[in-house]
Amino acid sequence: MRVKNAQNLLNERLYRTRPEALKFTSIVDTPEVIMAKINSIQISEPLYRDAWEKEKANVNIPADTPLMLQSKINAVQISNKQYQQAWEDVKMTGYDLKADAIGIQHAKASRDIASDYLYKTAYEKQKGHYIGCRNAKEDPKLVWAAHVLKMQNDRLYKKAYNDHKARITIPVDMVSINAAKEGQALASDVDYRQYLHQWSCFPDQNDVIQARKAYDLQSDVSCCCGAWGWGGGDYSPGSQPSTALPGHSFQCSGMLSLPEHSPGIFY
Repeated sequence: MRVKNAQNLLNERLYRTRPEALKFTSIVDTPEVIMAKINSIQISEPLYRDAWEKEKANVNIPADTPLMLQSKINAVQISNKQYQQAWEDVKMTGYDLKADAIGIQHAKASRDIASDYLYKTAYEKQKGHYIGCRNAKEDPKLVWAAHVLKMQNDRLYKKAYNDHKARITIPVDMVSINAAKEGQALASDVDYRQYLHQWSCFPDQNDVIQARKAYDLQSDVSCCCGAWGWGGGDYSPGSQPSTALPGHSFQCSGMLSLPEHSPGIFY
């Protein structure tokens, strides 16, 4: 029993009573309850908009105010029904359009222009009444077609160019030709190198003439121009040929060698 009583004393559920299990009597008119009711009414969204929802549809505006008059005019102007009302009235009452009106005449002319049947009427009527020609050259249409074909032919268009493109005539005294010749003469190695014995001077240049004569005297060409006859047997009457032949053989043995292409001249 003692253990059971001790267990009941230590039991939390039996030790503490729940608030909802306690019996009490609530007072309605306490200040806290009244304040809570007032606050709930003040923060209520439906009650906050209830007055506006009731009054927003009850608007009394005089009909003759400028704003109302302008709104009525705008409604008439943007109304599609009012915009087409005049056309609907004309369609209901009918209209009288004369055949010689400008619009009718213009429509007929446009129809005739766009008509493929009328466009080919003249051709269809003329197709069976052609007058034959003896050859194609007598028919002006065929001649014109052949002429147009030649004009459009690319081969005939370039025929004159292809025939004459190889026939080029350049004047000899052309500036570019003369300039090319002068440039070739300046760049040519043949004209640049002149041999010493090829010279020219004026007749009154005595110093040049004397220098040339002195040059000819000192030149190996003038000195050796008769060397082609060296070693030949030449002896005067009364001399012994036996003494001249060794000299001839000695000079011809290789001491004097002459070029084959230019005998008798040393370079």
